[in-house]
Amino acid sequence: VALLSTAFFRFVPMLGGDFWKNRKVQPSTNASRSEYLYFLSSLAVFTMVGFVLDKVDLPAQEVFRISLLKSLLIFVVYDLYFYLTHRLLHTPFLDRAIHRIHHRYENPDALSSFAFHPMEGVIQIAVFIPLAMLFQPSVIVVQLLISLLLFLSVYGHCGYELRARKIPALDIFTTSIFHNLHHTERAKNFGIFLVFWDKLFRTISPSYSQLRSKFRKKLN
Repeated sequence: VALLSTAFFRFVPMLGGDFWKNRKVQPSTNASRSEYLYFLSSLAVFTMVGFVLDKVDLPAQEVFRISLLKSLLIFVVYDLYFYLTHRLLHTPFLDRAIHRIHHRYENPDALSSFAFHPMEGVIQIAVFIPLAMLFQPSVIVVQLLISLLLFLSVYGHCGYELRARKIPALDIFTTSIFHNLHHTERAKNFGIFLVFWDKLFRTISPSYSQLRSKFRKKLN
């Protein structure tokens, strides 16, 4: 999923057209060699975590409503975990030792979504092992949640705002604009899926609503 999502958002926009041009958050930049290398190292980390997860004894299937409830719980717990660990990675020591690699890319794209220190990859993905052991979701739920995580991570970094049109029900979720701002305003917008935690802890960028409004006016 990580590879396919990255390839899609990296290469399909190159075909051109007003659809992609009008939704570009910042002008495109060329990927560096280090970006490719860190991306590949992250894929290796994800593969190793997947191997360990495969060894966890999980139910093959369960009642749909139970699966749905577990999915929502894991989604929210992981989202809070990501927010808190992301803020922790911005503390001076961890930022210098680990997270600064990811912030080399002030204009993120699909490739830089996973261009980070291998330890950051472990921090952000290995947590699914204890979550799976704790909540005991079915195998398919784990696969779907991790796939969703990887896809939304790529979308958040891709540099194209696909949700520029106003859909109030979706405003609880982050957007590409949301995370793009984090790469230019490092003390803001730490969330990965939900804007709730940034609103709760007052770390949401004041520029976010203004930039979204700008995109909406341009497209409507």
